[in-house]
Amino acid sequence: GDRSTPGRSAARRLSQAEIDILLWLSRGYEGDVELGKLTFRSPHTVHTEVNHIYHKLGLHSRSELLAWLIRCRPM
Repeated sequence: GDRSTPGRSAARRLSQAEIDILLWLSRGYEGDVELGKLTFRSPHTVHTEVNHIYHKLGLHSRSELLAWLIRCRPM
């Protein structure tokens, strides 16, 4: 496999809040405001959680994150 691509094991490092965001992202929701309403968090908090996800998974953008979701299907 591609060692530069984080796999399912990387998802184990995510907090429950980050997993909640990933679930909504995997369903096609993307905007911080929209995700905030769905998760009862502020858009700023959502943005911070998405950045934590990037860091933990070694990703740099929402497009990389969405591609990771398609590849790994961690949920």
